Amino acid sequence: MLLIVGAHFYRSADYIRAARELGLGLSVGTDAAARWTHSDAVRAVDFTHFDGAVRDLTAFATDRGVTSVLGVDEVTVELAAGVAAELGVKSNPLSALRRTHRKDAFRDALRGCEYSVSSFRAFGLNESVLPTELFDQYPCVAKPTAMSASRGVIRVDEASALGPVLERLRALVARERSYFEQRILVEPFVDGPEFALEGMLTTGRLNVLALFDKPDVSEGPYFAESIYVTPSQLPHVRQRACAACVEAAAAKLGLVDGPVHAELRWSKQGPVLLEMAARGIGGLCGRIFSMARPYSLEEVHIRQAVGLPPPTLPSEVPAAGVLMLSVPKEGQVRAIEGVEAAKRIPNVLDVQLAVQAGDYVTTLPEAGMYVGFAFASGANPARVSAALASVRATVHLDIDVLRPASSDRSTTTRDHSPTYRQGLHR
Repeated sequence: MLLIVGAHFYRSADYIRAARELGLGLSVGTDAAARWTHSDAVRAVDFTHFDGAVRDLTAFATDRGVTSVLGVDEVTVELAAGVAAELGVKSNPLSALRRTHRKDAFRDALRGCEYSVSSFRAFGLNESVLPTELFDQYPCVAKPTAMSASRGVIRVDEASALGPVLERLRALVARERSYFEQRILVEPFVDGPEFALEGMLTTGRLNVLALFDKPDVSEGPYFAESIYVTPSQLPHVRQRACAACVEAAAAKLGLVDGPVHAELRWSKQGPVLLEMAARGIGGLCGRIFSMARPYSLEEVHIRQAVGLPPPTLPSEVPAAGVLMLSVPKEGQVRAIEGVEAAKRIPNVLDVQLAVQAGDYVTTLPEAGMYVGFAFASGANPARVSAALASVRATVHLDIDVLRPASSDRSTTTRDHSPTYRQGLHR
């Protein structure tokens, strides 16, 4: 198998470990920033030049006798599809993947469906628009079309506030080095509880691996992710409706095989699909599967990619959840306190940090970084939620709010390179 990962992708080691435990011959394609390309089984290419990267990785894969290709995030799944097409092996169509990676193209593909947003407007960064004529439904949400981790997602409650928000988004996008064309999207705010669905498509049929409740979902103006808990407490008929919504959307988009991660809200009209990505859950969140279940999410992805049967799943599994610790304010981290105490909270499995003392951290909507991730498992979702809420109350960042010189801010790049940004896809 050829595994394509960004140089700093959070869970590269998890995928490599899973492939080796399955006894697979593994080759790795990574981007030019990688520091671990000393092996003959690793090839570094320039991800910013798609055609050249596909050509180089295809030659590498041919030399290595590769028969399957797997990407893990928005950039690498497109590269994997390009290489797979050249090799003549199974993959989602590149056109379908590209529809999931741009919020306006995604909505265009689902236009008129009962599970899509009711209306939206997208425009180019240099397109002249008058906010008063742009949108007439409030509250609404404005966001860039090709960012994740809730970056740039802003709720707007009245027409007079839309103009300043659009200028803020233009400035954000102008600073962004992106592999995808950036536009700005405005759409109605969808009220109601929010859920995340993790699943696998096999010839268009959806197998739900987990439906996560979000017990303290944000209502804006920004949308930091917090606690995810499974199994969902949504009534089963509604759970089935969420799954049917995701499966139908995948068909409309042209997705056939592989992982999907979807974000939905349950409105007065039923499930509304906010986003869907042809990859697994982002950040370190996927580790909850291996911590609370007898299989890893990476193993599930790899098995399907190489044509192995899925792992045998138990009929009953404990409740499990993950907490994304958000950055409370912008500044230089002096210290992170309470981590060891948080690990001792009943039902907590682990707390893993993504930043350290000395890092410069920023907040939404400009940056979607997390302090770390906490994992818990227990007899029921309520206990898991309570444990994760206790972690959030226990871990504290001591932050110096003085802004350093621009050269001192390089510490944040390891968590926000566009080659592997893996925040939950809003």
